Amino acid sequence: MDSLAVGILAVKRGGRAVVLMLLAAACQPNRSGEAVTVSGAFTAGPAGLQGPMGPPGPMGPSGGAAGGLVWKDAAGTIVSRVVTLVGSLVYFDASGSAWQVDPVAATVGPFDTLYGGLYATADCSGVEYVALSLPRYAYTVGYDRGVLRVLPDDPSALEGAVSGARASAGEHGRCEPYPISSLIAPKQVVLALPSRALPAFPYVAPLHPEVT
Repeated sequence: MDSLAVGILAVKRGGRAVVLMLLAAACQPNRSGEAVTVSGAFTAGPAGLQGPMGPPGPMGPSGGAAGGLVWKDAAGTIVSRVVTLVGSLVYFDASGSAWQVDPVAATVGPFDTLYGGLYATADCSGVEYVALSLPRYAYTVGYDRGVLRVLPDDPSALEGAVSGARASAGEHGRCEPYPISSLIAPKQVVLALPSRALPAFPYVAPLHPEVT
């Protein structure tokens, strides 16, 4: 009987081990001594059991920090608690009050002076009102610009606060309609709010933004 080269080949197909019997193609001599070719064939056996899961691989390198924008002073110190809001650079002090930042001079100060001369009557008679700013924003009032004040968290809690004004006295005391609705409070109530001092801002001018 002619001999055949027979082998067993184990492969993985679809995650399962498959045993294949290999009948190797070879040239075998016949009884007369002539070489003849023996063809090979693959036979798939039954699927074996799945092997155990291997151990996890090593942890990959840490990713880089996300980029962002920071403000620094001339000495390279990062200015903390500063954000850009509606075109203004705003500094939040330790108490949470907001101050406007001058990046060229590296100073902080109040926001635009609150304006008064507002009345709930059409003829500018009666109680004079002052427009209110945002809560926790430092400001000055035109009648008393040398004093800094900060509105409480809820401006509507101010005594006499109302929404809207009917008229304004204008720059020269002329009574004019004032159709713009805003939150206002009596002038004397606003001026009675506690005064505030400028917070410490120990940075070297000028300030500049940097991308990290």
